[in-house]
Amino acid sequence: MRILIVGTVPPPGGDAAFALAELATTLLAQGHEIELLSPDSRSAAHRSARLEGPLFALRLMWLSRRFEAVVLHFEPGLPLGPRAGRLWRAVTLASLAAALRMFSESTIRFDAASPIPGGIGSRAMGAVWSNASHVVLASEGDRDRLIATWGLPEERVTVAIGRQTPRATVPEGWAVGDDGDQRIEALELVRARATHDRAARAARVALGGVIGPSPASPFGAGGRPALDAANVGRALVTLARHAMARISAREGTGARR
Repeated sequence: MRILIVGTVPPPGGDAAFALAELATTLLAQGHEIELLSPDSRSAAHRSARLEGPLFALRLMWLSRRFEAVVLHFEPGLPLGPRAGRLWRAVTLASLAAALRMFSESTIRFDAASPIPGGIGSRAMGAVWSNASHVVLASEGDRDRLIATWGLPEERVTVAIGRQTPRATVPEGWAVGDDGDQRIEALELVRARATHDRAARAARVALGGVIGPSPASPFGAGGRPALDAANVGRALVTLARHAMARISAREGTGARR
């Protein structure tokens, strides 16, 4: 199945972005064709664009010709934009509900702390709930309220499993930098690798070669475009762990001196 995943993926986005990348990994392992569309140009996605308002809903309608399923992650700025009034919210969500009907399957995810536009019981969100094949929420309370308010079948509404970011193990007595600094450097490494893969693929196309992944790249294998055939989430997590371990080792060497 051809699946479009819409939302922020690493380097930016924190745990919610890693969870979305891990979902892409799972779907890839199941044999689906995946494309990542992000509102953040720093993301290691196939493409990025401004994803807000009724124009975003029209974009989804157009993309439904190429994809059979869509996974849409609601997050700050997506799909409403930063300053959405009541009318803008109503028009956007109504248009979005219409766009969801054009996919064979559609999943709406609220597996982070971002608020539900207008609340679970708002009329505009009701159309979105009704047209989504599957809804993923952040808590059991939200799930119970959604089912009670709109009468959705229980099997269509699930709760996201919390994700804990692993910490690097540091030997006793070694200096440890600020966790925030480690995370920034690790994600910058991921971003640089993704940029390298895209540039390498563009160069091969320009030279008339066969499109395929770089042999050294963890993002691609099997002759598909780089991010489309790799274990996206696993590669991101692996690169982050290696970077954190390297940072810790470097700081430990400095401390011993």
